[in-house]
Amino acid sequence: MAKYRALVDLYLPSGVYVQAGSIITDAGLSPDVPPTWQPPTAVDPIDADAITKFWTAGPAGQSNAEPNRSLGPWFLGGRWTGVPVAAPVIYWVAVLGSTTHQFILTGAGAALGPTNIVRGSVIT
Repeated sequence: MAKYRALVDLYLPSGVYVQAGSIITDAGLSPDVPPTWQPPTAVDPIDADAITKFWTAGPAGQSNAEPNRSLGPWFLGGRWTGVPVAAPVIYWVAVLGSTTHQFILTGAGAALGPTNIVRGSVIT
């Protein structure tokens, strides 16, 4: 079962709206996503299954692996309701000195090693 924490408000494929900070699973609980869901960069993977799926999805849209990209100006701030949203623990960063656009996850995701991204497709 993969568990993610939404970093921003999201609409899930089922049409369900979840607020930033909500936990999303693929275990058939509400709110849920199908096991084939590709997690966006706007979630923080919580368990090993989620980390693996996050790594497999790759850093699409982050040609420079900037953590704030795709998250908007509200990334590390409080939401309009005044509820703060914690920063992600696991996110993509560029591999220093890489000339082939390699990226690696921080935290527990670092054990999966680097991945390459070319024109929005992950090449391992």
